[in-house]
Amino acid sequence: MGVKHEAPDSLLSPAEAAAHLRISRSTVLALIQREGLPCLVLSSGPGGRRIVRFRAGELDAWLEGRRARQLADWSRYSRKVAT
Repeated sequence: MGVKHEAPDSLLSPAEAAAHLRISRSTVLALIQREGLPCLVLSSGPGGRRIVRFRAGELDAWLEGRRARQLADWSRYSRKVAT
């Protein structure tokens, strides 16, 4: 059973975003705070809980940007080690 690929502008719940990124829902929520994972805060739900949604295209762009930064960091690190 594969992961369903959503349209770039479709709104995803935290669970759907987790499936899209192939990580846990709790990691998705932590990445909002720690890494600036892009999300939309639609409103506050009952008990003050935030209702958040994600756009598949923004998640893909965020992931690609993170990958590019990690590759650049690794490249700088490997040049320092080689010298």
